[in-house]
Amino acid sequence: DTDLLKEIRQNVHVPIIASGGAGTHQHIIEALNVVDAALLASLLHFQHTTIARIKQDCVQHNLPMRMCIG
Repeated sequence: DTDLLKEIRQNVHVPIIASGGAGTHQHIIEALNVVDAALLASLLHFQHTTIARIKQDCVQHNLPMRMCIG
């Protein structure tokens, strides 16, 4: 619910972590354009995607992301 996240962002001055509701990479990107971080448990636990894929998509959408090389 990015509208709710935007309203929260306007009314608080602390870091915001979104939790729950991300069903696609696009949902993650939309949330991270508003909040500081997001929890992605279900997408990862049920192997719908990988951390590497999420990070790649975020970088492609100009979101700051630490990329581990190893």
